[in-house]
Amino acid sequence: YRLLPMIASGGRGPCSHSHVSRDDSTTYAAPPRYSSRRSRADAARELAEHVDGEGEFYLRATDVTGAAFQEGLMLVSLLSLLLIAVQQGEMDQAISIAERISDESERSIQVSLISYQASLKLVKNGQLEEAYQWARRIEFLPQRVAVFNALAQKLRASKEEARARVILDELSDWTNKADQTPQKAKALLTLVIEMMPYDSERSFELLAAAIRTINAIDFSSPKAESPRVLQVTLDMLDLETVFSRLARINNSRALQAAQSLIHKDASLLAQATVSSQILASNRGVQAQKSAPN
Repeated sequence: YRLLPMIASGGRGPCSHSHVSRDDSTTYAAPPRYSSRRSRADAARELAEHVDGEGEFYLRATDVTGAAFQEGLMLVSLLSLLLIAVQQGEMDQAISIAERISDESERSIQVSLISYQASLKLVKNGQLEEAYQWARRIEFLPQRVAVFNALAQKLRASKEEARARVILDELSDWTNKADQTPQKAKALLTLVIEMMPYDSERSFELLAAAIRTINAIDFSSPKAESPRVLQVTLDMLDLETVFSRLARINNSRALQAAQSLIHKDASLLAQATVSSQILASNRGVQAQKSAPN
């Protein structure tokens, strides 16, 4: 994942600040007037070069013709500086810059992506407490699920299963509160699998929540989503793995759950998966009975 800068145009209302301060006492002066014909990329590139030897980040607001262009250039300037901070590993500084973006949606996107990058790096380095603190700032469901699952797996690998379970419970509660979207359905199915080593009953509860979400979604007419959001279709849901594993625990409950799916293709796939697991289990039992003592 990387930060995805966005150049705002007329319709969207990005940053309206006339200046940005690092603190209450420091403000940055506006540079000379830019031509309205000036390339936004050129302006952003020039502003991105205002970094001194100490790694401090200088933002100079613009005085250009046209309010929409000025606002768009301000956002580009913030995102350019934000990228510099990320590239230099200054995640706290990057968050500070991102939080100055006035457009709520863009601010949430950037804060979440920075937090995602920071937390994954910390997980990789074994700094799990710090990773957890960063992960809690992620507002986008797929990224939050990915980081929390990585944390739980690291904790389980180090024999801290109680802490891993707490992480998964927190993630499950947070995911259940999300809107009914394909991303939520996919996340819940992932949690079904992740929860199995700890609590099979909780896995079945999460499956029920996943099915309620799947049944509430019209996959035939996907909503127009942001290009930054991965489109999840019905065939991308890993029903086979989920139902195969749950059938090994309780095949009758798994079959009942499969039958409760209202999307015909998904229900048939889930039922076939459970039936295959039941047949395999029966063959195993028969083989044991017929084996010589």
